Amino acid sequence: MSYRGRGRGGGYNNNYQNRNNFGNQQQNVDAFVAANAYPIEIMGWNGASSSECINFISRKCRIVVSNYSVDQNTGVLKGYVRNESQANELLNWSGVKFAGQSLRFSKGPSTISNQMGGGSVSGSGGSTIETITNFLKTRYQPDIKMLNLSGVKQDANLNAQGFFASVSVSSKFFPALMKVASDLKLDVESVDLSSNELNDLQAISSMTQTFPKLKNLSLQNNNLSRTKVFEIWKNKLNFLRELILFNNPIVQTTNPAEIQDIKLELMRWFPRLVVLNGEILRNEQALEANNTSPFGSQAMFFQDDDTKNLATNFVANYLNLWDTNRAGLMVLYQNESQFSMQLDTSHPHLIGDSNSTTSIDFGNYMPHSRNLTRISSGKARMSKVAVGTEQIYKSFQQLPKTKHSLVENPTSFSMECYKYAPLNGIVITIHGSFEETAQPEISDSSSSQSSRGGRFHSQSRNKKPSLSKKSFDRTFIVLPGPNGSMIVASDLLLIRPFNIDIPWTNSYPPTQPSSQPPPTATTIPGQQQPPNGLQGATPMAAAPPASAPSMVDLPPEIKSNLQVPQQELLVKIVMETKLNLQYALMLCEQSQWDFNQTMQVKRSVPSFHLVKHGIDFKMGYNIAMVTDFFYPQPGGVEFHVYHLAQKLIDLGHSVIVITHNYNERNGIRYLTNGLKVYYVPYWVLYRSSSLPTVYSAFPILRNIFIREAIDIVHGHGSLSTFGLEAIFHARTMGLKTVFTDHSLLGFADMGFIWGNKALKFAIGDVGHVICVSHTCKENTALRASIEPWKVSVIPNAVISKDFQPDLHSGNNKSNDVITIVVITRLFPNKGADLLTAIIPRICLSNPKVNFIIAGDGPKFLDMEQMREKFFLQERVKLIGAVKHEEVRNVMTQGEIYLHPSLTEAFGTVIVEAASCGLYVVTTKVGGIPEVLPSNMTSFAEPEEDSLVETTLDAINKIQSGEVDTSNFHDSVSKMYSWSDIAKRTEAVYDSLDLNELNAPLIEKLSKFYSYGLIAGKLF
Repeated sequence: MSYRGRGRGGGYNNNYQNRNNFGNQQQNVDAFVAANAYPIEIMGWNGASSSECINFISRKCRIVVSNYSVDQNTGVLKGYVRNESQANELLNWSGVKFAGQSLRFSKGPSTISNQMGGGSVSGSGGSTIETITNFLKTRYQPDIKMLNLSGVKQDANLNAQGFFASVSVSSKFFPALMKVASDLKLDVESVDLSSNELNDLQAISSMTQTFPKLKNLSLQNNNLSRTKVFEIWKNKLNFLRELILFNNPIVQTTNPAEIQDIKLELMRWFPRLVVLNGEILRNEQALEANNTSPFGSQAMFFQDDDTKNLATNFVANYLNLWDTNRAGLMVLYQNESQFSMQLDTSHPHLIGDSNSTTSIDFGNYMPHSRNLTRISSGKARMSKVAVGTEQIYKSFQQLPKTKHSLVENPTSFSMECYKYAPLNGIVITIHGSFEETAQPEISDSSSSQSSRGGRFHSQSRNKKPSLSKKSFDRTFIVLPGPNGSMIVASDLLLIRPFNIDIPWTNSYPPTQPSSQPPPTATTIPGQQQPPNGLQGATPMAAAPPASAPSMVDLPPEIKSNLQVPQQELLVKIVMETKLNLQYALMLCEQSQWDFNQTMQVKRSVPSFHLVKHGIDFKMGYNIAMVTDFFYPQPGGVEFHVYHLAQKLIDLGHSVIVITHNYNERNGIRYLTNGLKVYYVPYWVLYRSSSLPTVYSAFPILRNIFIREAIDIVHGHGSLSTFGLEAIFHARTMGLKTVFTDHSLLGFADMGFIWGNKALKFAIGDVGHVICVSHTCKENTALRASIEPWKVSVIPNAVISKDFQPDLHSGNNKSNDVITIVVITRLFPNKGADLLTAIIPRICLSNPKVNFIIAGDGPKFLDMEQMREKFFLQERVKLIGAVKHEEVRNVMTQGEIYLHPSLTEAFGTVIVEAASCGLYVVTTKVGGIPEVLPSNMTSFAEPEEDSLVETTLDAINKIQSGEVDTSNFHDSVSKMYSWSDIAKRTEAVYDSLDLNELNAPLIEKLSKFYSYGLIAGKLF
């Protein structure tokens, strides 16, 4: 109900004027309650408090949720809206982001009966809950803690009850099954989900919530074809030890590279996975040692006795004054002191904790919070830092009064303290909880609310945020002051929801290595173990990485043989080189304990020998991939950089990507496998190429290179001015550089002339150049005037397991109709004009040919006009741009892939098409003839008649059975592998020698002088 427009004569309230009409008041109340009595449920709200979620829905969705509460058993937020129409509108908002999570809305109470369509599914009178309960009891084997859910759809009792009568009911069965299993509190370590016709894991995703500590899982005899289906369980089954995937398409491959990729990806999803299809993947004993802390958790840590005495006295007195007299704390702060408070509403906490409130109110803290993940404006960030005693005391007054139970319950607090050498002070961090006892002395909301007078705002004006228990983390930097006093230089306070769980009270003894036998595969009763390609590989043993020690953590035998400066240098070398203690000590001894000499060895010689004990150790590089073309934009360069970086990380290198910002995507982001990406705010000129300024990006590039200790700068794309400028500046900083060219450019067009000049200028002093084809190598050597011996050819690759043919689609396709697939950017250089001209001619020549065209660009409108002009709406399907993960699904709908490009250095898309089992028709341009063998392709000249003739000939070959595409996928998987590309690129890195690259300055200047009238004279 809204009261807008009622003020200043805007509305007339008859009931208010007619004071004798009290009989209608109860009717109005009843009508209001009835109008707000449609139940809804909200899930995924746990990143903040329930009240914040309700307020967010009100602001974002313009729908008021009333009478809300939290279900203590399920954590579901329940409430009421006015009518079913509002509930349906909320359903459309499912997926909206709130506090880092996606909200999900549903209508009505989510009881099991309602989820399954009522108390009885088939109307036979049997209770749904009882049926599912009985099913679970018959399938549960408590002696081995196993739940057998194999062949669920073949269960006679469930079918008789109609659980699988329709798709809608069937899709709700497994979540309901898991809810009942959760209520039964079954102790389950093994689950058998074999023979359930699973194509993905979406339907059974709720299993991870019911059995988070599952150890053994069988998915045998299903239809899982890609490892990406397991991504939905990432970081959820962290205790999974054994996985069975027999008789799934995913394990039918015999390619060793694909088998290895499957193992690595599954081990990435499941950190404790040891056994896959009966094969030991890694050393379980070493894995457990790596995942187990060598010492128990402790509530207190102090660097020495001096800091212990100082910190304990300081914290006890500080918290006492904070609770009783905050003004008395001002003697600890100076004019340069800083204080800030941040609110972390997304911190995990227990919803059903009886000692905490279900609706946590952060209203007193929200206006003053300096959470940098929520505040992006630099001005707003600075305004929330209190500097000086006056601002700090005002901030203290704006926070609620509290009570810390440090004396009564000291075990509920944790503290750590260590020395801070740069300022000759100490850092104190304390964790704990407090009880709010009173409202703040100063409230910012009072002034703004006081102006909202009137009848209907009186309650909101007087309403105060509720007081409750909360947890906190607080960090002080304390400096020594005059006359033995103390000065707080920095004070950081973090407020989070209260959690009764105190992790530092769980003290475990150090884990001792056990002499247990090697791990074996768990045998699930009733299952066979057929052999497949995944059983032929050599088991891998992974040793746990050693953590970098501090001086106090050095073993006594090392301390006794080293002086204090040597101990400090040893710790510094460990931190800088990422070596373990043993190798770092050997390196220090070989380098005569000289830090500069040690780091010079690292930067100049990629492989050095630790002669002691005959150990040969190769250090990884710190590599910066720099380009204008990267995610979220799709394309060949983008995917090349991403997959190459992933495989280089697997080889032990540290890789970052530097690119310009894309819309609102600024700052640092992290992708799979810890790949760090810098999105630098920069000007974009045309088609994602940044504005060439030579020096404007230098300060931030230099900062990143130094911060990340970069050894090699690897630029990508001849039209990426950002990458070219990074190479130029890296050479001035004395770093190794590599450039990869992915394109073919001409010599006559004005844009190409400019691009060639920029390329020649930027890579004139580059360490090495990589091209994706031999044609590209010749083109780059001519355009950049670079010596051919400095150019290597390393092609692109594909992940063949992501582009598997659809083996089941053959039964659904007609042998008479041929579908031609085209996936390309609709630009002139990609042959869009040529494609527009040949499609009507091919359709006219053969009436049983259809086209599927995926892609977008300036020529998309021409495609639509062509289709309308020749009445080809039923035969030419335009689907626009598609995501890369959907490319395979589009390709497998056809038999022929058509590639009409006018210029192409490599053509990754035709490799993907061949991997999907498509016969390729392509123009004979650039490096395309080098990509695939002749039995997979038909080549045409880049002109209309030749391309039409070649395409019609390919159609005849497919219809007559002359071409067999069944073995295309296996052949492609053996030709191209990103692991091989990464190893060949690593060999290029190893060949770089700074002694040769750092030529005398006069030679560099002479090169630049010959590059042009302006640039040559300046540089």
